[in-house]
Amino acid sequence: MMKLLELLSFIFAILFSQSFSFRKIVSPSQCSLVLYEGKDVLEGLTPISTDDIKTRIVGSLLGSLFRIQPVFKLAASKARTMMVDRGLQIDVDWKRNVDELNSNIENLNIIFEKFNSKLLQYPSYYLKPFHAYDEGNLSWQAAMEVDSAALTVHAQVYTTGSELDRNGDFTLRENFHNNIRKIFEKFQFKPTKILDIGCSTGLSSFKFLETFPGAEIIGLDLSPYMLSVAQFKLNTNQKLLQSLKAPVSFIHAAGEDTSMGPGDVDLVSISLVSHELPASASAAIFQEAYRILPSGGAIAIMDMDPDSTNFKKFSSNPFAFTAFKSTEPWIQEYVSMDMYSSLRNCGFSKVQMLSNSPRHRTVVGFKL
Repeated sequence: MMKLLELLSFIFAILFSQSFSFRKIVSPSQCSLVLYEGKDVLEGLTPISTDDIKTRIVGSLLGSLFRIQPVFKLAASKARTMMVDRGLQIDVDWKRNVDELNSNIENLNIIFEKFNSKLLQYPSYYLKPFHAYDEGNLSWQAAMEVDSAALTVHAQVYTTGSELDRNGDFTLRENFHNNIRKIFEKFQFKPTKILDIGCSTGLSSFKFLETFPGAEIIGLDLSPYMLSVAQFKLNTNQKLLQSLKAPVSFIHAAGEDTSMGPGDVDLVSISLVSHELPASASAAIFQEAYRILPSGGAIAIMDMDPDSTNFKKFSSNPFAFTAFKSTEPWIQEYVSMDMYSSLRNCGFSKVQMLSNSPRHRTVVGFKL
């Protein structure tokens, strides 16, 4: 009964809200972001109007439904089955890929013990359930499935007909690197030491081997499980090993506190990470990137584009977007964030934005 009363009260509050004002969220690092006021701005792009009320009511009802654990578990299970089946359509066998890693669990555990920093204190946001995993990214299951998930999810990005584009993930990352190459050439910048924040299992890090083959690459992540898989891939992939022309290493740390000194790297890359963070964490990471970069260094970000027609259409569908938000707890803050202004507020200049896909963008800024 109390749950019902809470829901009715929330709907009542929505019906009588006419608009949302802007506010500034300031992180301890003084890097500020502009967000919309309110707990649950469905669009996150424009102040709410009377025409949005029905959409918000449906979204709120669905959100309340997803917060009921048995309902969420059932929905997550069905979504997972659908994803695994979709993977098979593009020759991505989740079970086979996980089984292969599981067969090397002894080696992975040895690598894990080397990476796992007992002194690292995890931010509270990182300890929440995430991507329908109860332990978030702090589990072998998440680490063993992430590559398959990336290939499957991104197969839909460039699909126009009924057949999935099996090269979607490759194209997404290739476009990002083509964009940053174009911008770097414009400003006569060539990185020599790259920090890849939120590197996961190395998908984003290894791509830099092709784009900047002479540059040293450091992958940083909060999950020792992800890092262990990344290092295992590097140790056992002969093609990767043969392509190395500079060191590749991985470190267990937070993007907000890398423990690096000023000038230790000249490019900070953040790929498909910001939408998984609260706004205050994004601000802290941008500020940390600015701190460790030398004059002339750059930050490069690839993530969803809330201003794209594709994303606006998606976010206006309360069924799809509410389901999405249930596994992406910080997406609303990301959607509401002004990336250009956020980077400028941190001190970056010459901020450039290019389209990366129908729903992703490349953002680059330089430290003068």
